[in-house]
Amino acid sequence: MLVHGEMSFLALSVLALAGMAVGNVLAPVFVKRFFPGHVAGMMSVYTTVLPIGALAPSLLVPVIFASHPGNWQLNLGVWGATAAVALVVWVVVAAIAPHAGHMRDMAEGAVQRKGPTMWEIARTRKGLALGLFFGLQSMQAYVSFGWLP
Repeated sequence: MLVHGEMSFLALSVLALAGMAVGNVLAPVFVKRFFPGHVAGMMSVYTTVLPIGALAPSLLVPVIFASHPGNWQLNLGVWGATAAVALVVWVVVAAIAPHAGHMRDMAEGAVQRKGPTMWEIARTRKGLALGLFFGLQSMQAYVSFGWLP
C-alpha cells in the first residue's frame, strides 16, 4: 500500500486532478503552437485519445478484480500505470517544447506579441466568465470520470 491514511490519499487525489486540469488546458495550446498547420487533425487525435485514456482503466479494473478478487491495490495500480504513461508523455513534451519553440522563433525572426496576454484577458469580465465556465465544465468531466469506475 502506497498511501497510509485518508489525508494523504485526498492530497494525492487533488494533485492528480490538478494535473489533469492543467493538462487539459495546455494540450490545445501546445497543438496550436507547434502544429499550426495541422490544428484540426491534432486536436482530433487529442480529443479521441482523451476518452480512450479515461475508458481503458475502467474496462480493465473489472477484469482484474474478477481474476484477483479483493485485490484493490492491483486495481489502483492500473490507474497509476495509466497516469505514469501520461506522465512520461508530458515529460517528453516538456523536454522538447522549449527547444522546438526556440528554434522556430529563431527561424521566424523576432517574436512579436500579437494580442493581449493571458493575465490581461483574465482580468476582464468575459475572461472571468469563460474561466468559470470551462472550470465548471472540466469539474463535471472529472467528476464523471471519477464516478465511472
